[in-house]
Amino acid sequence: MVTRQITNAYLGGAAFNSLTNSLPTSPQGVFTVSIAGRWYGVDTNRDYQRNNFQHSSYPSQRQSINLTNIAGEGTVNTEGLWRREQNDWSMGSGQLFLDRQGSTSSRFYRSKGIDPWTKWQINALPATVKKTGYTGTLIKAIKANNYVYVITDTGCYFTQDYATWTELKDGANSIAGCSDITSNGRDVWCSKFSVTKIYHSTIGATATSSNLTHTTGVYAISWQADRLLVAVGPTIHYVKSGGTVTSLWTHPDDNFLWTCFGNAQGAVYMGGYSSTSGKGSNGSVYYSTYNNDSTGTMTVPISALPLPNGEYPTALYGYLNYMFVGTNRGIRMTQPGTGNYLTSGPLLPSITEPVKYPVTGITANGRFVYFAWNDYDDASTGIGRMDISMFIDTLAPAYASDLMVDWTGGNAAMTLDWDPITNGPLMSIPYAVGVEYGLYTQDTTKYVNSGYVDSGHITYGIPDDKIASFIHLNTSQSVGNVTAAVAYNRGSFVDVATMSAPAQSTVFPVTPNQRGEYFNVRLTLAGVTQSSTLTRWTLQATPTISTETKITQVIQLSDVVDVNGTIYTYDPYVEYLYLDSIRRQTRTIAYTEGPLYADVLIDDLTWLPSERRDNFQGGYRGNLVVSMKTVNGFTYNPQPTN
Repeated sequence: MVTRQITNAYLGGAAFNSLTNSLPTSPQGVFTVSIAGRWYGVDTNRDYQRNNFQHSSYPSQRQSINLTNIAGEGTVNTEGLWRREQNDWSMGSGQLFLDRQGSTSSRFYRSKGIDPWTKWQINALPATVKKTGYTGTLIKAIKANNYVYVITDTGCYFTQDYATWTELKDGANSIAGCSDITSNGRDVWCSKFSVTKIYHSTIGATATSSNLTHTTGVYAISWQADRLLVAVGPTIHYVKSGGTVTSLWTHPDDNFLWTCFGNAQGAVYMGGYSSTSGKGSNGSVYYSTYNNDSTGTMTVPISALPLPNGEYPTALYGYLNYMFVGTNRGIRMTQPGTGNYLTSGPLLPSITEPVKYPVTGITANGRFVYFAWNDYDDASTGIGRMDISMFIDTLAPAYASDLMVDWTGGNAAMTLDWDPITNGPLMSIPYAVGVEYGLYTQDTTKYVNSGYVDSGHITYGIPDDKIASFIHLNTSQSVGNVTAAVAYNRGSFVDVATMSAPAQSTVFPVTPNQRGEYFNVRLTLAGVTQSSTLTRWTLQATPTISTETKITQVIQLSDVVDVNGTIYTYDPYVEYLYLDSIRRQTRTIAYTEGPLYADVLIDDLTWLPSERRDNFQGGYRGNLVVSMKTVNGFTYNPQPTN
């Protein structure tokens, strides 16, 4: 019989034997198991040890736990299909991921033609209709009490019903080619570049009266806080009682243009920027107040909100003591504070939906503020809507796209007001060569042909791939088709289900099955004469999670181990302490079992003494149950047979 020494017993006083159990290959090929480069015999003779020697994969899912007494998603058994759903969209768009930490379950990525503002449901939006009947090409439209006034290249016209239009004239002459128009609800003023006259009329009158005169052509006019403001290049004027045009202030930058006006909390705000070679810079919003005396004069404007570099104001609108500032980069909600200075919220829409062109118009009604979203996509221009009762951040209302006009002409430069006839936004797109233009408002009889809402990316909270299996659609009113499409990993949307009226709740298989790290769900609602009301969608998926394997090995730690007739000697406690030190360090080590190889971590050691050693050696001999966990699976390395 051959005896081979692996490690000596501890004899007392001396160090451990320098010969360690660390041979690169199994001695004589007799050992089948190696842990951390050390070879061991395996005991498979006894029942309890045979049961301990095993490989078992970890479950890929654990039991769901709900820490509240309210049943919900947390009580659903995740050992089946995983669920993600949406049943509220009222916090608007602009959220790229639906279910990441910090995401809001009632927000979504983007939409078009969808009304999300009623909690727990979405509908299609009204269509838009072009209003005609006036003469010439449109420049601008406004509300004046119960009238809609328009200025065109041929004149000024007004209506109360869109069926009949009446022209406002200056004596016998048409007021052609005006540059701007404004109203205080009782009076209307029109201005133009080419004349020094500011035309005036009471609403509904067919002729001008009490016109104002100015030393030069006027760029822009606006009625704010009981004053008519007049902009001529870098100079601001205002009209006091009695009709006198009074110069207020000239900006020191000769290239400065005043572009927009508003009022809030008793102050008048005016926005402008320096324009050089068609590019804007040094944008700022200024404020002015009335002197507290009998003269009615205004104070010299002071900058209330200097804008960041590259951003300049293009529209102002005061509403409920807030000031909304449209810029070339979006819209900001601001709040006047001490000294009438403005505190600004973040730029909206957010970086996930940046505007292509300046916000050139703002209006409001009820809890909603509307803004021009010029050239929304390749097929439409239109408006966005903000809900100032719902906030996604400080001074950042929930928002989403709203009414749209078919459009492929780039910057529409749309201006907005509130339509007293249709009780909706009044959208005017000025004339531009080669593109559509005109006066638009919401259609009171039709919905859009179809509208869609995109959920944003759905990850199910893990980076592993998932397979979408089923989608469940629910409606409270089913009068048209509801179509569901799924996109995988930023790919194109693929239609997977269409629920037709009168069905109100249907589960559809997602075919063909595709796997991805994240999904995006698009719901499309058909409209026209009626719109279905979607109340919920649920996407069920299976995670393709690869779990690791638990290896439980019973190694022989006796002083003498007989392997196939060859005797190997060990010190059981040297081996025990060696493996225990690896466990405490949480160190990745190599495990070999015949042709199988794996990187493992030692989870647990269980020492099973079988008999006492002699008095000189002390302690026990026995078996050690080593519990390990694979890291990144197994590798198969068969040995050659010849």
